[in-house]
Order: sequence, then structure tokens, then C-alpha cells
Amino acid sequence: MEKTDSNRKRLCIILPTHWLKKMGGAQYQIKCLVDLWVPKRYFDIILLCRNSVERKAGNEYRLITFKAMDRLSRYGRVFDIWHLYKSLKLIDPDIIYQKIGTAYAGAAAFYAKRFKKFFTLHLASDNDLVPMKPSFKFKSWIPYIDKKILHYGIRNADCIIAQTRFQQSLLKKYFNIDNSYVVPNFQPVPESPPPKKETIKVLWVANLKRLKQPELFIKLAQEFETIDSSIKFFMVGAPASWEHQWQEKISNAIRQTQNLTYLGLQPLNKVNDLFRESHILINTSLYEGFSNTFIQAWFNEVPVISLNCNPDDILEKYKIGLFCNGSYKRMLSGLKRMIHEEGLRDKMGKASRAYAEKNHSLNNTRVILDLLRSSK
Repeated sequence: MEKTDSNRKRLCIILPTHWLKKMGGAQYQIKCLVDLWVPKRYFDIILLCRNSVERKAGNEYRLITFKAMDRLSRYGRVFDIWHLYKSLKLIDPDIIYQKIGTAYAGAAAFYAKRFKKFFTLHLASDNDLVPMKPSFKFKSWIPYIDKKILHYGIRNADCIIAQTRFQQSLLKKYFNIDNSYVVPNFQPVPESPPPKKETIKVLWVANLKRLKQPELFIKLAQEFETIDSSIKFFMVGAPASWEHQWQEKISNAIRQTQNLTYLGLQPLNKVNDLFRESHILINTSLYEGFSNTFIQAWFNEVPVISLNCNPDDILEKYKIGLFCNGSYKRMLSGLKRMIHEEGLRDKMGKASRAYAEKNHSLNNTRVILDLLRSSK
């Protein structure tokens, strides 16, 4: 592949799924980077994805796909890495930037090491850094191998970007790596939201997966059917694509909950509209890295009630939400308090907006840009 401009380095961004197919947090972060960097012509950008439609995007960045083993991808990406490696050889990038913790990181690191390229790994979930115990069950040994290859990528990356100081501590604990960089997640700063309407809206936004624990949000809504039926609950997210019996159980529970509306997968602009109208965001995930839904909420003056996730303890530190430390009972009581104490809710909402403007704007992308441009 010939460079379009010999003065610009060729940057290959690896992403398992393009944001037009699935808009998760990592996809949104990559979209923000591409939207910013393409007009500036900092690099020749190639976006390398699995199972996307190959096309040109203007004259400045290109989207290329590689083959993928869809039937096995639910267990891990290890079956894709040979196709990824071959694609990297054809692209011949100067710099590789990869996000989302999969075996792709190991393939990218191996390629970069062999051909003397610069590989930057941007961490996503905290769980990506935690070792996995081996298992002889088919459904477990594939993820185990996938994670071992990911950890090879972590150990051999030229540059690692963490989302939080906590992720830095995990890098030190499990890999003895202490030269990473912290770049908080970022989004464009939206206009300030209009005043909230009187009817309280409680929002939950995530793809329907077991680790996101949507059943706990449904349980919250069901409790409020008797506590205060005027409170409205809304769920947004793609349904589970593999676990059909589990998904049907979740769907049945939603249908039986009168004060709960499930909106399914929604485009980004619609999700932002929902945040502008909502009063409280609930997060029930078992773990996250740094959820972009938190940032969306804060920009729209929506405090967060989080069951398990509290990156770098910021919910309490900046008074922008409530952390429940894994307790459903505490989450329920916190929601009652947030609903009935309008002054507390409004105060946290204002603090949330101020915190997000200071810490999660697109200014954070400059650090990533400087790291990639400084590569030799």
C-alpha cells in the first residue's frame, strides 16, 4: 500500500467492530480521535476492523476489513489474529494504535516487534489486566488463551495508555510496568442541558450482557412500582446476541414491569437526548474501565449511582454521584435519597458538569497525539 503523503506517518488503528455496527465506549473514543485527526492530516490513517464494509472515507482515511471467525468470536478473538497479522503486513504501518483488550493486542505487538514498528495499546476494561485461571472447559480455555495473548501484547507494547491511576496500579501489580500514561476518556463538550422536567427519569445505558447485570436495574424499577410509580425507568442497549434464553428471560422481566421502558439500541444523538432529559444514571456493571456513559451523564448534569464501579474514587471525591460498593440495598436506598432530595440531586448535577468540562473534554486527545507523533 503506497503512502498518500511521504511526510506523514502511516497510523493503523485496530478496532474489533466499527462504530457504525456497534457503538460501545471504545468505538466512540476511536470515532472522536478519527473525527479530530482526519481534517488535521496528522497521519495517513487506516482503520482496521473485523467484518466491516471496506470503503474509502474522503481521501484521508481508509477503512479496511480482515476475515473473522464469527461463530467462535463470542469466546475470544484468538481465531482472528492470523488474518489481522496478514493485514498488518499488507498495510505496513509506521504506528499501530489499538484499544479494547483482546488477543489483537498480542498480534499487533508481535508484528511491531518483528518489523520495528511503534505499538501503542490503550487500555479499556480493568478486567483486561487481571490474570485468568486456566480451565479445561471449552468455553473457558479459549478466553484463557485470548487473555494470555493480550497479556503478551501488554508486556511488549512500546507505549501503554491507561484510563485511570487504578489501571496503572494493576499494570505495576501484574506486569511490573510503571511507565504508562493516564489519559482520562474524552468526549465533545455538549451544550448545557435545559432545566429538567418534574417527572423523574432514571436511565440505564449498556449493551445487554451478563457483566452489565441489567436484571438489577429491572429489579429497581419493580421495587418502585410500589414505592412511587410516578418514577420512570428507561433502558438503552443492544440485546444479547448469543445467550438467547437469558435474553428472553430479561425481555420477559422488562415486559412485566409497568414503569420501565426498554428502547433497545439507539443512535448516539438519541442517547444524548435521553441524558439531557434524565435525572439519574444507574450503573450495575460488575466492572468497567471508565464508562463513557458516566461522562455523558455528567456533561448533562446527571449524577451517577454506581453499584461496583468508581474509577479512582471520583464519585465521592468530586461529589458527582453515589458509590454502592457492591450493595444492592445501598443502591436502592441511594436512589430513594437522590429522588427525594432535589437539592442534593441538583447540586451533584452542577458539580458533575463542572467536573466533566475540566477532566473529560477533547483536550485529552492531545496527549495521545503527542505520544503517537513522538514515536521514532
